Order: sequence, then structure tokens, then C-alpha cells
Amino acid sequence: MLNPDNYAGVRNICSLAGILNGSRYTVFIDDDEVFVDSDFLKKINENIGLTYQGGTVSALAGYYLQPDTYLLDESKVPGWRAPYWNNTAAMNQAFERFIGRGDRLKPTPFVFGGNMAVALETLQKVPFDPRITRGEDTDFLLNLRINGITFYLDRDLAIKHLPPPSPQAAWEKVREDAMRFLYERKKLRDHSEELSLEDLQPYPGMFLGDDLEERIIKTCELLKREYESDQDPEGVKQCQIIIAMVRENPFAGVFCGYADVSNGPG
Repeated sequence: MLNPDNYAGVRNICSLAGILNGSRYTVFIDDDEVFVDSDFLKKINENIGLTYQGGTVSALAGYYLQPDTYLLDESKVPGWRAPYWNNTAAMNQAFERFIGRGDRLKPTPFVFGGNMAVALETLQKVPFDPRITRGEDTDFLLNLRINGITFYLDRDLAIKHLPPPSPQAAWEKVREDAMRFLYERKKLRDHSEELSLEDLQPYPGMFLGDDLEERIIKTCELLKREYESDQDPEGVKQCQIIIAMVRENPFAGVFCGYADVSNGPG
């Protein structure tokens, strides 16, 4: 639950700090971000606890400027990723729909872990799932929805995101995505009465459907060709391992119900 070497574990440490402090809400900010809005905390304070659309805002999401727009640079998507795993394009579709237009506050299918605020009573009820090593923010959104809590996006709540270059190999990122989305799809299926795939469109829903295995395997095959061309036997080997793992699906027989701490881990 509390682990400095795991994204979800770090978020739980932050949650615990807010809980032990008795804070009305806790703001989650990462160390590769810059505040560009002097009213940032004021906007959170205005909206947390607000009665809105018949409910209460107890989880509030902002968004990233990367570094000057909320959209990602699609020109940087590698050729091996583009046909079946163009998550950059899918995220931009979602960002245009939820950040680019409409009401200031709206229910959102995605969140940014480094720009969100969560009320005390919500943190006391729902933790971050430590079985998620990447994408813990979206998984947390699923956990909240399962427990009847809606994450609202504030179109005016921005922070500048300046991430350093990633040291990970391409196959490592694909493996983490594979594990993450297979797990989250199983969680979605195990809680179909509380949450539907349509609720999560266009992102992350595009990668949580019945074609998920096909998307991952075909992406790995394209990446493997790149490694073969570069004469990188380790990369080829790791792509083959990922393909075998996806075909076996380690979460097929697992009930993914880790959501409400009052019931303990599922």
C-alpha cells in the first residue's frame, strides 16, 4: 500500500499525509511541474465540495500544459506504435472533447496524477491500487467510479508539465502498457454494473475493448521488426516474452476488485 518505489504506493503515501493531517482535501502535484496560475489553489478551493449536477465534487482533475498546449505532439509517435497503439492520438481526441470545449466542470474519463485534488472522505474510502505500476491515476478513477464517486475535470485548472526524457526502452513501455490495460480491462469487466466501456471513451476506453490483445500483439510484432532491423537480440526476445504473456493473460482468472478499503483488498 505504501511504497516509494511504486507510483500507486507513492500516491497512497500522499493520501495518508492528507488523512493524518485532517485536510479537507489533498492536492497531488509532481516534481516535474511548474505553477503558471496564481489562482491555482483558489480554483480548487472553489470547486471541492461544490454541489454540481446533483452530486458533490469530491475528486477534481486539472490538466497539463505540455508545455504550452494541452495537446500532445503526434509527430513524435513512432511508426511501430501508430497503427494499433497510437495512444497519443487517442488522448488528444479525449483532450479536445473534455478540455477544449464545453462546461468548465464535467465528468472525465481520464485524470493526470500530477494535477488532481481529492476530498478527505474520498481518500479515506478509496486507495490507489498497488498492483498498478503505471497509469495509477486512471486506475484510481476506475476505483472511484466503482464506488459511485465521479472525477470532475476543471477546464481552468492547468499546470505546466516538463517531464525529463524517459530512460526506458521501448519494449519496457509496451510491457507496462500491456500489464496495465489488461488489468484495468479486467477490473472494468468485473464491475460492469457500476462502469461501462462507453463511460471511458475515447481514452482510455479505446484500449480496453475486446481487441486489446490483438492491439498489443500486433504492436509488439511491429516493434520486434524494428529490433530485428537494428540487430538488437534483447529487444526481439523481450517482444516475444510480451506476446506470450498477453496470450496467457495473467489477469484472466483474477477478480480485480481493489477499490473500497472498508472491504479490504479484493
